[in-house]
Amino acid sequence: MAPERFLFPLAVWRFLAVLSLVIIVWAGFRPDPIPQYVHHFDKWLHAFAFAGVTALTLLALPRLHWLWTGALMLVLGFLIEVGQDFFLPRRTFDWEDLAVDAIGVVAGLLALQLLLVLKNLVIPQASDKLS
Repeated sequence: MAPERFLFPLAVWRFLAVLSLVIIVWAGFRPDPIPQYVHHFDKWLHAFAFAGVTALTLLALPRLHWLWTGALMLVLGFLIEVGQDFFLPRRTFDWEDLAVDAIGVVAGLLALQLLLVLKNLVIPQASDKLS
């Protein structure tokens, strides 16, 4: 799904993917939930965070099949929810959070695919010009 190199070298995508994973795990294991600035703010954060980390992971690991990437992101979301339930007294497992994580994963997969299709339409590959 993801090309070997898209805009930046793999090292940049890998750094960004690891950084986003660290931020998600840190946010997931904070003792107190993130304050709610707007209605369902936490759900929006879940969706955008998992969309972003999914797309970054695909760009960072282009040989990893997109289904495996999606599955790994869902496992990450599940483990964060379980960890909150067991280790953080003011946080609990929330099926809605896990469902929104899944929506974010699918959105990240689709958004990256759309971006790659649009890139190929706008910037033809050098091999396309030769044929």
